[in-house]
Amino acid sequence: MMLTLVFIAEAMSSSSFALLKRPDLGFLFLGAALAVVLGWSKAYRRRLESDAVEWIRDARVALDAGRDREASCKAADAARGAAASSTRNAALKILVWVALVQGKPNAARRILEEIQPRHGVDAYTLAAVENAEGRPKSAISTLERAKQKGSIGREGGRLLIDLYAGLGDFKRVATATRELLNVLEPDDIRLVVRFLEDAGDFRDAAQLSCASAVQDGAA
Repeated sequence: MMLTLVFIAEAMSSSSFALLKRPDLGFLFLGAALAVVLGWSKAYRRRLESDAVEWIRDARVALDAGRDREASCKAADAARGAAASSTRNAALKILVWVALVQGKPNAARRILEEIQPRHGVDAYTLAAVENAEGRPKSAISTLERAKQKGSIGREGGRLLIDLYAGLGDFKRVATATRELLNVLEPDDIRLVVRFLEDAGDFRDAAQLSCASAVQDGAA
């Protein structure tokens, strides 16, 4: 469509020069056609971006429902059609999680490297990939940095606690949970308290339970 308009404009422009001896009309025809092309291009990109956003939304629903193949197809379409880098990054992030769900950490890493700029990768996703690669300590460092910046979020906080629990570091489980009371849900905290009690760490479990109660009262 765009090439057709350009060809028509060039033909009309050439005719104006050759037959009518009116170069001013030639420039007019060419300028008008280019304006139409630019307008059409912008409208097309807006449509692609709108479709990409919708595909990302559908991909997230599919991923949450355990339909990883559907999520992969939708997210891949969104990544190809996205006009904005933020939209493309969101689609790539879903593809990273699809790869993780499918037990493919190498594929997850390759997709992760496509996200640009690098700060477009959130700590939770990066840490999940690092953990899947068998580097839990790197994942912990990533999440600890995010915690210090106040950008860890609930999912990242839960992963950090799980990583400490996996290493058998009950003290850090309790400490991290206390430091993340503002982002965790009450059910998350109750699970940690129960975990510490089952591990025999009744002191930290009691302290954490009290800290949670105090915060709930303050809220």
